[in-house]
Amino acid sequence: MPVLPANPHIHTHYEMSSHSEVDDDPLAIIHLYLAGMDLHGLPPHLVYESFHTYFRPGDLLFFELEFDAGTTAKEADHQSKMATLVEQLWHTGSAHVLLFITTHSEEN
Repeated sequence: MPVLPANPHIHTHYEMSSHSEVDDDPLAIIHLYLAGMDLHGLPPHLVYESFHTYFRPGDLLFFELEFDAGTTAKEADHQSKMATLVEQLWHTGSAHVLLFITTHSEEN
């Protein structure tokens, strides 16, 4: 049960030392999440929102893919989506990839 009526809007301010540098090489953030997950407020979105001001347009990419291997057909669909993602990454030339995998556990 949600405690707040809506997700809070987070404002951030970054402070850096005089010798800090931000690596702005192209970056792809990939979030693979289990079917049925509520995606609100998860870290991949927060990371993307925090990082996007440091990158040139088109150099920070965000991909979200649902996964469900409950059947052979769903597994084949996921493999196809992953192959398409790999092809996109190959063409964009992203120097780095940050991968998130979100799943859930049941207590029972």
